[in-house]
Amino acid sequence: MTSFRKMSSLSTVFYNYPIFLFALLIFVGYACQLQDEIISTNRADRLSFSVDTVKFDTLLTKEKSITKRLRVYNRSRNALIVNNIRLGKSNQSVFNLVINGKATNETSNLRILGGDSILILVTTQLPEQNKNLPTLVRDSILFETNSNQQHVKLWAWGQDVTRISKSRLSSPTTWTNAQPYFVKDTLWIATGGVLTIEAGTTVYVAPEAMVLVQGQLIVKGNAENPVVFTGTRNDKGFEDLSGQWVGIVFSQDSKGAILDYAHVKNADFGLYIGIPDKDTVPDVIVRNSIIANMRATGIVAFNSDILLQNTLITNCLERIFDAQYGGNYTLQHCTFANYRGIIQKQPSLRLQNFYAYTRNGVQVTDLAPLQVRMDNSILWGDLEEEVEITNQTAEPVRLLFRNNILRTAQPNTNGTNNQTGNTFNFPLFKNIGKDDFTLQEKSPAINKGLPIGIAKDLNDKIRTNPPDIGAYEF
Repeated sequence: MTSFRKMSSLSTVFYNYPIFLFALLIFVGYACQLQDEIISTNRADRLSFSVDTVKFDTLLTKEKSITKRLRVYNRSRNALIVNNIRLGKSNQSVFNLVINGKATNETSNLRILGGDSILILVTTQLPEQNKNLPTLVRDSILFETNSNQQHVKLWAWGQDVTRISKSRLSSPTTWTNAQPYFVKDTLWIATGGVLTIEAGTTVYVAPEAMVLVQGQLIVKGNAENPVVFTGTRNDKGFEDLSGQWVGIVFSQDSKGAILDYAHVKNADFGLYIGIPDKDTVPDVIVRNSIIANMRATGIVAFNSDILLQNTLITNCLERIFDAQYGGNYTLQHCTFANYRGIIQKQPSLRLQNFYAYTRNGVQVTDLAPLQVRMDNSILWGDLEEEVEITNQTAEPVRLLFRNNILRTAQPNTNGTNNQTGNTFNFPLFKNIGKDDFTLQEKSPAINKGLPIGIAKDLNDKIRTNPPDIGAYEF
């Protein structure tokens, strides 16, 4: 009988175990909450921060900044009362805060539970500094807790710019390097307009904006001071982000464009060229330039005449060079290096003598002669096949490829090709991960080029005889 009572009591405990466990958890949670609610007044209990300085890289003055995040931690077991949080320059500050979800630049008696944190968002809109060089603007966020005075520094570099908005240039205009230019919407170089940009000039272009060339664009950079076209994001992690603006567009009336030591970065495409005519005189000449980090293509060309020399085109998510609907293209001492990861599967170089589209519901194909001369250049990337040549036989295709390094499994893809001296081995770039496409000591590109009269490389280094293949001399 006694044994039965013991078993009955034990079964009752097990039967009620979930209720017992639930009650225990509530008790433990309540005890922990009580512990958190104990307010520490010990000066040894201080705040800690995710960073000691909130930094904004170069911002364009009068333009709203991105939002930076600051996490404020209470590492102690007990709760802390933050007596005051405020900006050091108070109402004179150019910074703005959102403290724990509330837009305010000052707050008092804010409680942070033990082991918890709060979030502060920081933005700014810097005023013009009336200076050509970037100017550092400083402030601090001040914290007072248990008689402890702590602070987090706020730094922002501001750059004054010349603003270009709804601009139509119809006469000769020169941009100097006194301060950068900010294109807020489309810059239109109209027929009769000539825009000359001097060495060392930076042109920032807003999202969805472009440079539209119907007249003439002349870029006069040099090795030490190139002309840079880029987006407006300079903060860490965005320096090489593609798709920040549209690109430079050459319409069919444009003539005589020369880009020397131009760096075109972080757009949808670098150059979009559609200048069909009946001659083979280059309508766009690009020398000693870099086109990098395009969301689509480095150069798109439709039945145009283009000369590229000593030019690097790299890291374009679709293609490096896309020539459609024929045209006349001369590519000399260029390096086309495309490392896109797993995003796209299109060959970096496409050459075709037709353009297919739909008109009134009917498929239409336009044809034009295609002539491509490629000398002493490197075409390499992360696909096994980086060359695509397609043609319609009704129009002639003439390809002259001499002394190049090409990543292709089909070196003779067309009966009209004249190919001599080409190799198909990895060119041994110095450091792909750092976008360093100069050559290693044992590169198969060294001394394998043809002398074609280009005396210096992209880095302004004198070329040997015979020269190295690609934009860079070893």
